[in-house]
This record gives sequence, structure tokens and C-alpha cells, in this order.
Amino acid sequence: MNGPVALSRRATLAEARLVFAEAGGRTRLTLQHIPYPFHITRPFHLGDGPAGMATLYLQSSSGGIYRDDRLSFDLEVKPGAAAHVTTQASTIVHDTKGGWAGLDIRLRVGKGAFLILAQDPLVLFPEAAMRSHLDLVIDPEASVILADGAGTHDPMGKAGRFARLDWKTCVRSPAEDLLMLDCWRVDGQDFADQDGPLHGQGGVGTVTILTRKPLDARGLEAGLRGMGCQAAASALPHAAGLVLRLLGPDGGFIASALDTAVRAAAALLGSPLAPRRK
Repeated sequence: MNGPVALSRRATLAEARLVFAEAGGRTRLTLQHIPYPFHITRPFHLGDGPAGMATLYLQSSSGGIYRDDRLSFDLEVKPGAAAHVTTQASTIVHDTKGGWAGLDIRLRVGKGAFLILAQDPLVLFPEAAMRSHLDLVIDPEASVILADGAGTHDPMGKAGRFARLDWKTCVRSPAEDLLMLDCWRVDGQDFADQDGPLHGQGGVGTVTILTRKPLDARGLEAGLRGMGCQAAASALPHAAGLVLRLLGPDGGFIASALDTAVRAAAALLGSPLAPRRK
């Protein structure tokens, strides 16, 4: 009677939506649909970033992502508005038991708008299979910073590996012209392999900066390498900005590196950020 008890759990199908718009010199949250397991804080204004920028924390109330979960998140930033949306903490992806879980993010950023979407790294448990796809439509006069990543953790300490991580970021213009496509798939064994694509590092992160403004890629790299992070930047096609890839020993390290990179990127865009507590 003291053995493990099998508990059934129904998969979560949820579609969340947020819309930000400028009104009276401040960015306001004008539409929200936040079903379980999503949860948000009330937007607040710190007086940093572009004038009137709203900051909002996106949270999960489910304890993580599980087998067959299908989650989607739509976010629109209307012309002239500015929003910083960030997660409260990393999200665990649990053992998907031969299945998989998925998160689809759809972003639309209007003329003259500004968006930071900074997600803490996923924590991939043994046998987790996760698909994370992001689609962004960005006006040529908008600026966007995207940050995400992943790390691994075996709570049983048995050197377990996650099953698969399928990642895609697609960026298009309002006319549907493809500006960028970044997609990769890795399994847990390759992730951990010293001779694999990540050279045995336990965490990976990506920061994508989309802007027509000139950027100092070498300066970004140097700042991150100074904190012990392996970092490399590449210019995006169509002069759309740059993408910065980060490698580090674990997800916690990558979370700190992503925060540093996002703040550096915002400063390069002329919109320095105050620290956010988590």
C-alpha cells in the first residue's frame, strides 16, 4: 500500500491571448484571455524602456508541461505601443511517456512598436519530448527582442536524458515575406554528448534582436564571454537584426546569461531596462 500510485491526468488544451495598445502616453493591456494553466500579473510601468512601456509577468499554475499538452499564446502589440513580457521562472517539461507536448507562440508587432518576450529556459526532465514553435509578424519600423532557452535536470540522479526538443522561430513581414527561419531538433543523448552539437554543455539559449538599427554584435559576445558563457552572434538576412546563441553548464546559468543579453540588447536599442525581480 506504500508503493507509487498511478494518477491519471487529462492533457491541457489552452489558447491564451493578450493585446497591448498605446493610450494616453502609456501602453495598456486592452484585451486578455488567459485560461488555465496560464496566469498573468497586472501590467505595471517602471519608467524604463521606451516611453510608457508596460511590463507583465506570464506564469503557469500547473506545475509544468505534461504529455499531450497543447498550449498556444497569441500576443499583439499595436502600433506605437511598448511591452515587456517575461516568465516568472523556468517551466518544467515532465516525462511525456512516449508522447510529446507543444507550445505555439504567435506574435504580431505593429509600426513603431517595441516588444521584449523573455522566456526563462525550459527544464527538460528525462524522457520529455517538447515542441516549441514561435511565429512573429513584425512591421519594418518595429523592434523586437526574443529570448528563450533550455536546460536539463534529472531529479532521480540517474543520468536520464530527455527524449527530444524541436524548436522553430519564424519571422515574417506584414506582406508575408520570410525574414528569418531558425529551426533545430536535438535529442537528449546528442545534447549531453561531448562531441555533439552543444559540446556537452547542459544549457542553451537564444536571443534574437529584430531591428533596422545597427548593432554591435562583437560587443554583445564579449560581454557574455566575460561571465563565462560561450556566445556567438550572426547577422540575420535582409538586414533584419541578429541572433545570439549561448551555451553554458546548466539552465540556471543560461537564465542569467539571457537576462544579461536582453538588457544589453535593450540598451543597444536605446531603451535600457531596470532589473526585474523573479
